[in-house]
Amino acid sequence: MRGIIIYYSKTGNNERIANYLKEKLNFQIEKIIDKKKREGVIGFIISGFDALTKKLTQIEKLNNNLENFDHIIIGTPIWAGNITPAIRTFIMEYKDKIKSYSIFSVSGLGEKNSKVLKDLEELIGYRSKNFIFLKESELSKNLYEDKLKRFIEELEK
Repeated sequence: MRGIIIYYSKTGNNERIANYLKEKLNFQIEKIIDKKKREGVIGFIISGFDALTKKLTQIEKLNNNLENFDHIIIGTPIWAGNITPAIRTFIMEYKDKIKSYSIFSVSGLGEKNSKVLKDLEELIGYRSKNFIFLKESELSKNLYEDKLKRFIEELEK
C-alpha cells in the first residue's frame, strides 16, 4: 500500500506521532501549514473560537499529489472539542482525492473524542478505515506505543 501521513500540529504532539507512524509504515509525510498566526494567549483564544465555529483558514498548497496514494493517515489536534481549522480546510479542499483514510489525534481528552471522529467522517463522506485518539498524558509518559502498534496492525490488514 502506498500511503501518506498528512497532519497538522501546533504544539508538536501530533507531529511526534506522525513521525513515529512514518518510521513504522514507511509512508510519505507532509505537514499542513496554517497561514493564520495563532501564537500567544490571543492566538489560543482565536484558534479555539475558529474551531468551535467551524471556520476555514488558509493553508499552504500540498507538495504531494494525493491521487498518487492508496491511503492517507490524517493527524489532527482537537481544539474546543472540534477539528482544527487547518484540517477542516484540508478536507474541504482535498476530499475528492482521498481514496481511503485513517485518523490519529493527540489531545487533552484522548479517546473521548467520538464527536470529532463523526465530524471528520461526515466531512469526507464515508467512514475511516481506522482511528486512534491519544491523550497528551500518554505522550508525556511514553504510554502510546502499544496503542500505535495495534493501530498499525489494523491498518495493515
